[in-house]
Amino acid sequence: AYFNPAAREAMHWTQRVLAPENTAWLNSLGYEYRMPECLLVHGAPKNYFEYILDKAGAARAFAATDAPVVFIGHTHIAEYYALGADGAIAAACSARSRVSISAIRCSSQAKASAPSNPSNCSR
Repeated sequence: AYFNPAAREAMHWTQRVLAPENTAWLNSLGYEYRMPECLLVHGAPKNYFEYILDKAGAARAFAATDAPVVFIGHTHIAEYYALGADGAIAAACSARSRVSISAIRCSSQAKASAPSNPSNCSR
């Protein structure tokens, strides 16, 4: 299985600097945290160590949950994927393309939409 070199380096650094009680607390956490309208997950819904790196991966992630907003941190790359009305990934944006990703409040009104400047996104 592929392991991102930057993630491997971050893992080794973290193992060196965390106190045992911090490691124990992290190990006690679940792989996902669900709020009514949002899902926070390490890798991907139901496949917790998958890297979401493209539209195909984002489509698999959306298909694995009914949450309209999913936060995934495994890649350590700030990216944004929006699910279109037809069920296809409507936009894929990355911090590498200078897209600003706003904070989203998880509430009953939570929803994702394509960024207002689609020239920074691949469609």
